Amino acid sequence: MGIPVFAVSEALVRDIEQFSGYRFPYRIVPNAVNREIFHPVDVERGDHLLMAAFWKAPKNPFPVFHALSILKEQGKIIRLRIAGFGPLWDQLRSQVQMLELDDQVEFIGELSGPELAMELNRAAAFILPSEYETFSVVCAESLCCGCPVLSEPIGALPELVQGGNGLLREEEETWSSLLQRYLSHAPFDRQDIAKRAASRFDYKSVGELYYSALEQV
Repeated sequence: MGIPVFAVSEALVRDIEQFSGYRFPYRIVPNAVNREIFHPVDVERGDHLLMAAFWKAPKNPFPVFHALSILKEQGKIIRLRIAGFGPLWDQLRSQVQMLELDDQVEFIGELSGPELAMELNRAAAFILPSEYETFSVVCAESLCCGCPVLSEPIGALPELVQGGNGLLREEEETWSSLLQRYLSHAPFDRQDIAKRAASRFDYKSVGELYYSALEQV
């Protein structure tokens, strides 16, 4: 019918095209982030990583645990804090115990928005282990806090993690190799990450983009 579709990512548009069998006009309008909550804060930063999610498929943190175990055998200890809840929560805890990672992995449970923002500011990087994402609000929230993202090259994530704001696992690269690449990577410019993310995801930027797209319909 020629009616434009508004989508949060190019990846979602491709999925809709594949599902429907049609090509159609579209506009990309990303999800917005509450910058009153998710922004850089001057706090003491640790060297640990953070994972936070509603833990159910397609989230898949288990290769990350395996990677931590491999690096531990090599004498490289990476500390990880895990937030969230969901159907996989007990399985996450069991896997950590089985791999004897209790000394470096801490489960902190469900967080409010402000608590998550503080965790992102304190973490050295945010890990998003997933097998499918049409966007990722928590990824955008992390970037708005200036926290670099380590994730998978799937769905919309390459549209979010680019230009020096994190690292994506390369094709055929294991999570242990990605984490080693992270350990040897130069320090990320967190202020620049936050500044560029704010220009993309704050309410004003997204609202102007949405209004402009509506005017063109």
